[in-house]
Amino acid sequence: LESYLKSVLKGIQRANSDRFKGYVLLSLQRSSTAEFAKKTIDLALQYQDQGVIGIDISGDSTTGNIDAILPEILRAKAEGLLL
Repeated sequence: LESYLKSVLKGIQRANSDRFKGYVLLSLQRSSTAEFAKKTIDLALQYQDQGVIGIDISGDSTTGNIDAILPEILRAKAEGLLL
């Protein structure tokens, strides 16, 4: 996952100009485990100064329970990531 993110960020950095500025949201499924959510948030925070601006909470909002990942979502918000 990290090598993929590095490649995406490198491509965005090369494409950025006065007319284009790109950023990245990492996606986190509502059904993710707490461990996966922690890894995702850690990665987002690690690359926050290189173009990662937030977390996308994906999946069907009418099903499932996000209680397992809620502490990590709140940590992301407290650290300045967009949700």
